[in-house]
Amino acid sequence: MLLNSLTHQAEKDATPNQSLRGFEVIDRVKTTLEKASPGVASCADILALVARDMVTAVTNLVAYNVPFMD
Repeated sequence: MLLNSLTHQAEKDATPNQSLRGFEVIDRVKTTLEKASPGVASCADILALVARDMVTAVTNLVAYNVPFMD
């Protein structure tokens, strides 16, 4: 996945990100999307949608559109 690196220099390998969890979820979503529509969605696209949904779920106040292709 794009978040992985053989040289351990990916985003998730950076020292400030070592305490973050959930990279395996992004990997699974990316793998599933790639099977359905190769080369369409990036990890950044997935993170943008997840961030939108989490902000809305946690605050129940903020909702914003993240445009994506039909």
